[in-house]
Amino acid sequence: MDEDALLEVSSHLTVETIQEIVKTISGCKNVKINLLETDSGGTRKGDSYLGVIYRFLVASTGEMEDGEKKDMQSHIIVKGFPKNKTRQRTFRSADFFETEIIFYEKVWPILKTLKVSKNIPEPDEVPQMLACFCNGADDFVAMLDISYDGYKSISRQDKITRQHISLLLKLLAHFHALSIAAKDQVPGFVDVAASLKETYFEDRLKDWYNGFLQNKMYYVIRHAVEQELGDHYVGKVDKFFQRDLYGDLCKLVKRQSKLSVVTEGDSWLPNFLVKENEKGVPENAVLIDFQLARYATLTNDLIHFLFAGVPEQLESNWDELIEEYYRYLSTRIEELGTGKNVISLTDIREDIEENARVGLTMAMESTVMSLLNDDEVADLDDLTGEHVPLEAVWNISPFKDAERNKRIACLIKHAVDKHLIK
Repeated sequence: MDEDALLEVSSHLTVETIQEIVKTISGCKNVKINLLETDSGGTRKGDSYLGVIYRFLVASTGEMEDGEKKDMQSHIIVKGFPKNKTRQRTFRSADFFETEIIFYEKVWPILKTLKVSKNIPEPDEVPQMLACFCNGADDFVAMLDISYDGYKSISRQDKITRQHISLLLKLLAHFHALSIAAKDQVPGFVDVAASLKETYFEDRLKDWYNGFLQNKMYYVIRHAVEQELGDHYVGKVDKFFQRDLYGDLCKLVKRQSKLSVVTEGDSWLPNFLVKENEKGVPENAVLIDFQLARYATLTNDLIHFLFAGVPEQLESNWDELIEEYYRYLSTRIEELGTGKNVISLTDIREDIEENARVGLTMAMESTVMSLLNDDEVADLDDLTGEHVPLEAVWNISPFKDAERNKRIACLIKHAVDKHLIK
């Protein structure tokens, strides 16, 4: 048995941990681990900065309730700290893991319990968390590897169909609806939700992120807009970035309203897993990666998803997509036992107009990073020193090719035309 493979992830990921995981998955007792194999396959370069993905195949035997022996095979996926300490410090891995573990240990159990209590038959919006540990040095999160159930990630550069869009809008709406109902029905839920640690937009983090925002991303966006759209749109981009944008974002993520929910926080396409039938039709989807989760307005997720994931749909389908999301949201809120009119379509439209900057900024970042070629992404495990400024690692430059500039310009054009960038 390769116990060293477990220690590679964390000194707190042990054979005993794996035994408990198998017990949770199978419901068996007296579990014995017979084989532990690793699969080094992980994410594409540039898709994961904050952690490293490990996959394990576990063969075991256990005893069912009636005493019968059972042979089992379990597939487990574990996210752990990067081994490169400079990478850990540069990307503040400890902060992001703490937030995700708070979500899985404290927030999601409340939402899941509420859903179960209402006898809603659909699968969970979030894969099952099996074990975790958090001390800022040996953190890990272990999940059921649902790729063996047919779930697949959406690539950074995949095009998605209208059926996919509807499925992902429904998933976001159903996830958000759980918080709306929990605020209404579960005493103390807001305090638990608010315990999520802000990992991106907080005054103490300005020196970490603002250099990248103003000195790198701004110029990539501006160049694309200048090449493809012209002076009117360039002026809007300049005004958007040249204000104290980071300060505005810090204030916006703290703003509370009746639309405040637990948001996924990073709702670009790689953070959705989709299951399709044999004909390629998407049937179900789940959200993953809650390292940027926060208690904030639900439109942050919605705007991020729409502008980063499907910007080409926005010119002709904007109202339709917002209305579709609202139908899914209001229907699920009612199914959860809270009045569906607690939030109106007008509330969502007004919130988008007022608070779109968070979702738009995240969509700009996601879009730019999704367009990088592999040779334009830094090798993070070559980093040295105490830490490296974020803008030195994400050392992006204006794109020279029209195709990538057009993708960025598409996002900006729709944001300006919808009066979200003013």
